[in-house]
Amino acid sequence: MRWRRTSSSKPSALRTRAADQPRSPLLARSRQLEYTAGALLYRDISFGSAYFVGQDTVWQHSIPLWSMSCAGGAEPSLAPGEIQELYAFLSVPCGSARALPFRGPPLVRGGLYACQNDSRGDLAALDGRERVERRGDSVYALRCTTGQLRERGGRCWPQT
Repeated sequence: MRWRRTSSSKPSALRTRAADQPRSPLLARSRQLEYTAGALLYRDISFGSAYFVGQDTVWQHSIPLWSMSCAGGAEPSLAPGEIQELYAFLSVPCGSARALPFRGPPLVRGGLYACQNDSRGDLAALDGRERVERRGDSVYALRCTTGQLRERGGRCWPQT
């Protein structure tokens, strides 16, 4: 089965809907978001906030089809108020529509900030990097890798 590239079923759209539906986490001290659309389940489990690691997974009929792992965040030297301001800025590129699952368009500028997104690949296999600068200084970096899950023989799930 190939992932359907519709606005209501791509991973970024599911993540947007899941943000409003936090769940009791499966893992201690994690944050968990879920969204269900028919036979699809999107699950995001992450640890941390200013710096975080996380895994997003899309399931169909209890079979994992696709996953994205991310790690990154704000520079440790930033004060709590600066981190809050940075994450307020990041809500703009993260909420922007895009054909790929990574977070936003290639370049977003706002106030003192500039966010660059560089991704290579597509939903089946993607490598992405996000960098934010404030007045030319690096204040945030994130790296994500995605992929359509398959077994050793190369078959993708579910079988049709």
